[in-house]
Amino acid sequence: MSAPRGLNLTRRPWWLLRGCRYSILIACIVAFEAGPPLFAQTRSEHLSHRRAFVTKAASITHESVAVDQSGPPPAEPLEASPIAQPALEAPASLSWFWQLAVENHPALNVASADVVAAKREALQASLRPNPQLGIFADEVGNDDSAGLIGVYLQRRIIRGGKLELAKQAKCLEAAVLTQTQRQQLQRIETDVKTEFYRLLVSQRRVELTSQLHNLQAEALKTAQLLYDAAETPKTDLLQTQVQSGRVELKLRQAKIAATAAWRRLATAVSFPDLPQCSVEGSLNEIVDPIGFEDTLETVLAASPEREEAVAAIDLSKAQLRRQVAQAIPDYQTQLTFGQDTATDDFFTGFQLQVPLMVSDRNQGNIAAARARVARAESQLARVELLIARRLTGQFENYESASAQVEMYDSNLIPKARESLEIASIGYRAGEVDFLQVATAQQSLLALTLEYLDALEILWNARQQILGLTLSDPLTN
Repeated sequence: MSAPRGLNLTRRPWWLLRGCRYSILIACIVAFEAGPPLFAQTRSEHLSHRRAFVTKAASITHESVAVDQSGPPPAEPLEASPIAQPALEAPASLSWFWQLAVENHPALNVASADVVAAKREALQASLRPNPQLGIFADEVGNDDSAGLIGVYLQRRIIRGGKLELAKQAKCLEAAVLTQTQRQQLQRIETDVKTEFYRLLVSQRRVELTSQLHNLQAEALKTAQLLYDAAETPKTDLLQTQVQSGRVELKLRQAKIAATAAWRRLATAVSFPDLPQCSVEGSLNEIVDPIGFEDTLETVLAASPEREEAVAAIDLSKAQLRRQVAQAIPDYQTQLTFGQDTATDDFFTGFQLQVPLMVSDRNQGNIAAARARVARAESQLARVELLIARRLTGQFENYESASAQVEMYDSNLIPKARESLEIASIGYRAGEVDFLQVATAQQSLLALTLEYLDALEILWNARQQILGLTLSDPLTN
C-alpha cells in the first residue's frame, strides 16, 4: 500500500517552499519587518565611572554656596573591585578627604547605579514588540492529506506614540534620579566638611586644654614649694592638686573626643579603619558673614532637592500623557503563507485585530496620573518650605554661635587669662590666697571649653548652610 498523497516524502515535500516561492516568502517577511532595528547600539560613555560626575563639583571652592545646575550627565558606576587602603598624607587636608570620599563612598555608587538603570530602562521602553513566527496545520487527514499547512507571522502595531512617550517618561525618571545623585554628592560633601571641622575643633580643644594643663602643672609646683617652705597651709596644696586632677581629666576627655571625631571623619569618607593622624586646616575668624535672605534665595535656586521636585513634576506630566495614549488601541496583525496539500495549491492570508474600547478606556489610570501631577506640584511647595525651615534653624545656631565666639575670643578669654596671670604672680609673692588663683583657673578652663563648643556649633551650622541644608548620605 502506498503512502497517502499528502504524506509522500519522495514525491511532494509539502513542508518546503521551492524555487521562487522561497524568494516571495522572504521578501514578504522582510517587507513586513521593515523599520528601525530592534536593538540600537548605545554610544560608549567616555565617563566610565562616577568620578567624572563630581569633577566639576570637587573643583568648586569649599566656601561657596553656588552649585552648578547644568546637570552633568550621570556616569556608569564603578565595577565591584577591592578598594585599596589609601596612602595617608600627614597632615591631611580637606581636599584630600573630599577626593577620597568621592572615589569610594557607597552612597554615591548607589545613586549612580540608579541613574544608569533608568537610562537603560529608557532604551528598553523605546523598543518595538518582537514579532512572532509560528506554524499551523489545519484539516489534517482530510482526503487522506496533510491538510492546510503553513507558517504565519504576527506582530503588534503600537499606536499613539506610546513607545516614544514611554521613553520620555523613563528619561525624565533618569533626570529625577540624577538630582538624587546630586543630592548624595552634596550630602557627602557636607558630611565630610562638617566632620573635618569638628576634628579641627577637637584638635584645638586638645591644644588649649594641654596649655591649661601645663599652667596647672606650674601652679602645682609653686604650691608644693610654698607648702614645703611653710608659707601656705596644706589645704592650698590639696586644692591645687584637686584642680590639677580636674584639668588632667578634661585633657583626657578632649583626647578621647578627638579620637572619636577622627573616626567619624574616617567613616564619612568610607574608610572607618583609616589610621589616625593630624589634619591641616584653619579655624580663623570668618570674614564673610552669611545673610539669611540672600542665602535662602541662593539655596532655593541651587538646591538639587528642589530640582528633584521640579523634575518629578515633569515626570508626572509625562506619565499622564502616556496613560492618555494608552486609550488608543493597538493593532494585532498576522500574515499567513501555506499550502493545501490536497490540491497542491499555495495560499496567503492577512488578519487585522482591533480592540473595541467599550468599557476599558484606561480612565482609572488617567485619573490617577492627574492626581499624581497635582501631588508633585504640591510636593514642590512642600520641599521649598522644608528647605526654608531647615535653613532657619541652622541660621539660628549660626548667628548665636557667631556672637558667642566673637565675645569669647575678643573679650572673655583674654580677660580670664590676664586675671589668672595676675593671681598667679600675686600668689607666688604671697599677696593673694589660693582661693583667688583656683577661681581664676576654673573660670579660664570653663570659658575655654565653652568657646570651643560655640566654635564647633558655628562651623557645623556654617557647613550645613553652605551645604544647602543637605547632610548624612547614609540615611537619605
